[in-house]
Amino acid sequence: MAVTSWASDPCSGGAYTHIPPGASPADADLLGEPVARRLLFAGEHTQSARLAYADGAMTSGIREAKRLLGMPSVRLGPVSAARI
Repeated sequence: MAVTSWASDPCSGGAYTHIPPGASPADADLLGEPVARRLLFAGEHTQSARLAYADGAMTSGIREAKRLLGMPSVRLGPVSAARI
């Protein structure tokens, strides 16, 4: 386990996702659209349902895994050493 301070983290600088005036949460959905069906994007900022939440990052990763594999669902679970 690692503990960090979000505000002093050099990579985030305490940043978070927000929708500026004049924008819509649907704009985040556009950030999750593939480019040329080959470049996929995941992250809490790529979907409007759980924008700025950690579980939004996870669900967008699952979304892209399904898209990448061409499957309607994926199974999550621990990775065994035999599968690596």
